Amino acid sequence: MRRNNIVATSCEGKRSNLYCARSMPQATTFLWNRHMLLQLNCQGYAIGQHMQPEPGKYSHGPMLEQRTFMQPEPAYYAHHPGRFVYVKDATDGALFSAPHAPVGSPAEVFEFSAGDSDVLWRVTRDAVDVQMQVHLPADEAVELWQIVVTNRDDETRELSIYPTFSIGYMSWMNQSAGYDADLGGIVAACVTPYQKLGDYPSIRTLKDSTVLLHDSAPDAWETSRVAFEGAGGIHAPDAVYADTLGNGDAIYESPIASLQYRMTLAPGEQRTLRFVFGPARSGDAARHWRDRYLVAGGFEAALQQHQQYLAEGNTRLATRTPDVQFSEFVNHWLGRQVLYHGQLNRMTTDPQTRNFLQDAMGMTYLAPATTRAALITALTQQQPDGGMP
Repeated sequence: MRRNNIVATSCEGKRSNLYCARSMPQATTFLWNRHMLLQLNCQGYAIGQHMQPEPGKYSHGPMLEQRTFMQPEPAYYAHHPGRFVYVKDATDGALFSAPHAPVGSPAEVFEFSAGDSDVLWRVTRDAVDVQMQVHLPADEAVELWQIVVTNRDDETRELSIYPTFSIGYMSWMNQSAGYDADLGGIVAACVTPYQKLGDYPSIRTLKDSTVLLHDSAPDAWETSRVAFEGAGGIHAPDAVYADTLGNGDAIYESPIASLQYRMTLAPGEQRTLRFVFGPARSGDAARHWRDRYLVAGGFEAALQQHQQYLAEGNTRLATRTPDVQFSEFVNHWLGRQVLYHGQLNRMTTDPQTRNFLQDAMGMTYLAPATTRAALITALTQQQPDGGMP
């Protein structure tokens, strides 16, 4: 139920919905599993981080980044990593992007819906409806994206749809990207920078490739960020305004993963596209994603398994207060937050003792054995004078 034009809750408080992309531009939610954390902004910006065993990223900004823990309130900017869909009318060249960035055109209908196990956007502009949904599996560091395009017009529409996933500046040592028709997607590869020869044995074990797999073959693609943007920039890419993407490779260049789908949609007709995006040792190492997720029922099975995993955050404690939103927060969201902190230790292998103990204390209500083990670990590291690392 919509309580006002900006924000509301639904599904008995299990979803939180935002109805204006510009009213709360910092609005963010997150998804996680045992191996990764995905932070998602209402306008389409995203930060994905996975453990290998130290935190690593597979989607970067356009410049060399400082490695750090996941920031709770990041600053967003034009080239911030994101997951976008450009939509171009083939008749008059009119362009917009979903969910909002990077084009930033206002939409007649906008909805950002954060659920406990998925995130959904609905955007309608010029009688074209775009729905984007993402969720994670329970046990693998990949993003599962579904994009549904619907013609709400009374006339047939000729469209070009460009799902575009940021990859960005991967490494100053080596970075490249290309389209692999046999694999069915874009593969970007790099070498994590190192200077000491002794570091290489550990470097070579890292997931230094970023892979985007599709369920439907595109009409064209582009993997070079510079060629994609041209003089127009990320908000008005030259490659999108051209008739066809250039099918270009990124060779010692910052990559991007953009695919073009030409669609002729009759009134009321819709088309669904599915993608798997994430880190891998190589393109071949990601081949099993297609057999696991891009098959009939693959997305649905992954979502069900992830929901079962998140059910570990359900507690037997519930409250009913005159403040409905407070009750919904306690009953549906607080346990989820505690589970994330207690299981992932804030996405670090070396948490501060204070944070480690705070997160473990919260697990008392979900998994008391986890709390006990954390207390024992912390106490065994305590110094005779009471100090802790």
